[in-house]
Amino acid sequence: RRGLMFATVAYGQRGWGKTFTMQGPMSNPGVNIRALQTLFTLVTEKGEDYDFEMGISMFEIYCEQIRDLLITGSGNLNIRQEKRAGRVHNYVDGLSQQVVTSVEDVTRTIELANQNRSTASTNMNQHSSRSHLIMSVDV
Repeated sequence: RRGLMFATVAYGQRGWGKTFTMQGPMSNPGVNIRALQTLFTLVTEKGEDYDFEMGISMFEIYCEQIRDLLITGSGNLNIRQEKRAGRVHNYVDGLSQQVVTSVEDVTRTIELANQNRSTASTNMNQHSSRSHLIMSVDV
């Protein structure tokens, strides 16, 4: 069993296009959708040799609160640590995961998460997310 981990990060001031870069519109998908399209292609190519399941979790950190974006009205969740196989792993206790089988499933999951994000107006952007979004993909 071999697992890989990676992270993509968008950093910058408000209004600099972080959300656009990571998500983008359907006509010009961002990094997250493009990476998952590639992942689905690779998994499909290896499909006969491997059995797999893919799940997505999405949460936000806003005003020092952690909220599950796949559950409407989610309360504050906590970060925990556990030791497995001699390594310390961090996780969000109680975070839900949505099983996805296609890019269309991923898109619907992201749309749900976006509806549940905290937003507020700023001087630079009327619909600023005002939170940090973390999307986790498990294969």
